[in-house]
Amino acid sequence: MSIEGKVLTRYEHCVGKIPSFAKHLRTWGEAGTVKIKTATTAKLADKGIQCMFIGYATNSGGDVYQMWNPITNRVHNTRDVI
Repeated sequence: MSIEGKVLTRYEHCVGKIPSFAKHLRTWGEAGTVKIKTATTAKLADKGIQCMFIGYATNSGGDVYQMWNPITNRVHNTRDVI
């Protein structure tokens, strides 16, 4: 989109910069393993669960993903995804 001779995205024209998640783009619906291990989790217990990517966390950095767990029907905001 060109405004006043500048070819930028609509977001760049409105905000003045590239969005923070632009370097961390992922495919919607992509499967990933979310880390759920805590300090009290047993050593040999499962350390992750299979979730689906549904978006980016709005109030966090660009590398924080929203992952949906279809078993519990909950959304995890996390950076720890493989």
